Amino acid sequence: MDADFSGKVVGLVDAPANAKHIAAFKQKGADILRIPYVSTGPIEIGNVAETAIANLEEFDWIFFPDIYTVDIFFQLLKHSKIDPYKLDELSVCAFGEAVADRLRFVQVHSDLIPARLDVESLFKAVQDYVSDPVRIRALRILFPKAKQSEYEIVNYLRGVVKQVFEIGVYSSGGVSEIERTKVKTLINSGAIDEFVFFNVDDVQRLLLLFFPENLSHGLNAIRVTTVDAGAFQSLREHGLKPQLLKPL
Repeated sequence: MDADFSGKVVGLVDAPANAKHIAAFKQKGADILRIPYVSTGPIEIGNVAETAIANLEEFDWIFFPDIYTVDIFFQLLKHSKIDPYKLDELSVCAFGEAVADRLRFVQVHSDLIPARLDVESLFKAVQDYVSDPVRIRALRILFPKAKQSEYEIVNYLRGVVKQVFEIGVYSSGGVSEIERTKVKTLINSGAIDEFVFFNVDDVQRLLLLFFPENLSHGLNAIRVTTVDAGAFQSLREHGLKPQLLKPL
């Protein structure tokens, strides 16, 4: 990536791991717009949720919407002394390759990895996988997630399956609503010439910042680039058309 960025406004996630990248872009003359880093952390889940996790066999599917859900859900299993291999009895849906990779790291196979993550594509992927309409109506789905997040797919599924049990396993924060609104306004108004992602975590943190809006709503009019193959795939899954560049 040897281009001259003089006069260009470049959006970068202000993550500790990106410090050297930010410095490199400054040297190339870029005007850096630092995107606030959304923090994540586990929360108390309560007795009802603990009972649900202890009885995984009562569910047919488990959906993992992001990488942080995977990390913290498996922390919960370890804390509760629940054998993660109990998940072998469930069908596992990973919201994208990045989430599937996180599951592979803990030796869990993803039965379904939808190519696109909008509501219609997600449900069609489940529908195609299950194939039998009667079985679909009988499904019981466990859906761990961020506490504050309300997913459209959950509301949709509740109208077509037997049960969707949501568990808030982590919270996100560290960014005020004023900061969040300011960043969204700058992005939506075209104030950024290019947005650069250095890893999957950058993509996931920006998803948390934008939620419940889709990334494509704000970034489609902006040049989106990345130096990481995993981030490239994740951006495509969220409806964007990124360009994969050589590393700095």
